[in-house]
Amino acid sequence: MGQFGETRDSVTRNVLNVVLPDGEQPGEEHPWSWLADRARARGLQATAGELRGMPYEVVLTDAVTRWLRT
Repeated sequence: MGQFGETRDSVTRNVLNVVLPDGEQPGEEHPWSWLADRARARGLQATAGELRGMPYEVVLTDAVTRWLRT
């Protein structure tokens, strides 16, 4: 556990929460329709279903891993 009480799990959870829109409590883990709209606005053709089915992974850098050990 890091000096600020952070763990690999808490950092990972916080990173994943970054994709959520501010002030909303969606009924599912991520607002897939909203994310698909954002992707399309940037020229990427994606549906909510396609995004929902994609795997994702948070990879912590060596610097973050060292920070968590302090």
